[in-house]
Amino acid sequence: MTETYDRHENEIDLFKTLQILWAAKWKIIIFTFLSSLVGIFVIYNKSDSFNVSIPIKSNKVSADIRYTSLNDILEENGLDFHIDANSTFNLFELEMTDYNEIKNILKNNEFIKYQIKDLDEANAMKALNSYTSMFELNKVSKKNPIGNQIYRSLSFQWHDSDEGKSIVKEVLLLSLENVKNSIINEISKLAEILNNKDQRRLDKLNIELSLLLQNETERLEKRILYLLEQSEIAKTLGIETNSLNANTLSQLEMNNLSYSNNFIGDSPFYLRGYKAINKEIEIIRSRSAEDQMLSADRYLLLKKDIRLIENNPASLHLLNALKSFENSSSTNLISYNLGMITSVSQKNALYMFIISILIGGIISTIYVLVSYTVRNQEKR
Repeated sequence: MTETYDRHENEIDLFKTLQILWAAKWKIIIFTFLSSLVGIFVIYNKSDSFNVSIPIKSNKVSADIRYTSLNDILEENGLDFHIDANSTFNLFELEMTDYNEIKNILKNNEFIKYQIKDLDEANAMKALNSYTSMFELNKVSKKNPIGNQIYRSLSFQWHDSDEGKSIVKEVLLLSLENVKNSIINEISKLAEILNNKDQRRLDKLNIELSLLLQNETERLEKRILYLLEQSEIAKTLGIETNSLNANTLSQLEMNNLSYSNNFIGDSPFYLRGYKAINKEIEIIRSRSAEDQMLSADRYLLLKKDIRLIENNPASLHLLNALKSFENSSSTNLISYNLGMITSVSQKNALYMFIISILIGGIISTIYVLVSYTVRNQEKR
């Protein structure tokens, strides 16, 4: 019975607790008020920070029509490069993760200059990197995305709202300009590759043509030597004009006999007579190099291939199509609206004020209850 009584004595029921708190209400109110003043002081003296952000996304597929001509030329020439809405957006993401351009912008900012002016080079770079890392390109989930569009949010933490918006805008536009320049440089390199490829093919064909000319010259020299020998024999034998019958001559033309062959069918070649042989020698020697090559195998085919390469418009067409891209604005590479840049304070003054009131109320309540319990125990 005594244990039950003691247990109830040590317990404080809800009604009793409310009575105690009501009796000490001014203590609680004053302590809570003081706590709120501390909260206001902290809020006032704490430096503010703003989360500046802008939603961005890849262009719609319909925008790819701008690159049709350029892509067709690249594909026709077997070049592994393609420009579309998503590929340009991916290049933009790579540019943003590079951070070089962001550093170039931030290191010229007056606030950062002041912050790092007394630091050595290593620590200054470390501080600059910490500011650079405040830029983030975050994925954004859409319930009903349009096609294969990519959605992102570009955000940046900064102490000044307006300046933060200006920095985000500058970084966005400069990154897009760099993306445009990287595409131009890549396609220019591909055009140069086409030119170099054609030049290598042209060099190879010209070498082959030179060797063909050399072989044809040697062949004709050998023919002339043979004809001179046959002419000398004809003169020695007094054979001035042709002594061959029509059938034998026809056989010579139809069979295109080797120049080293001393016979036409069963008849010696010198029987054509030295006048005809000397005339052939004269004709051969009077031919230009170009005329000599006409009778060579593959000459006409080689010349055709050379002309095709020399007049190949692929690189020219690629560069002409590139001019259209160069004249376009880099701001159209992705979809965004500078008017949608938002700035949200990270200070959250209302939240901090409410927390300070709650902390003051809780601490004062605990103090009143503990004080009452201690006094009650002392009276016993």
